[in-house]
Amino acid sequence: MAKRINFKSDVSSELRAYLQKEYNEYTAKTSMTEDEHKVLRKWIEEGNSPYSNPAFYADERGVEMDFISGWRTIDDLAV
Repeated sequence: MAKRINFKSDVSSELRAYLQKEYNEYTAKTSMTEDEHKVLRKWIEEGNSPYSNPAFYADERGVEMDFISGWRTIDDLAV
């Protein structure tokens, strides 16, 4: 079972419940390293969805990438 998220104080209780559910579903189906998981948790703790990414990167269809896909793209571009 996925761990509970320690949300920032300004994240509403409704959003917390929704994001916790998204987090549980996302981590159950997404392979990631421990470092990627730590960054994902921090992203969600700030009130963001695992189905969005900090750079708003989109795939070839124009759909915003999920967090890990976006994070890996950011990491690849930094090299």
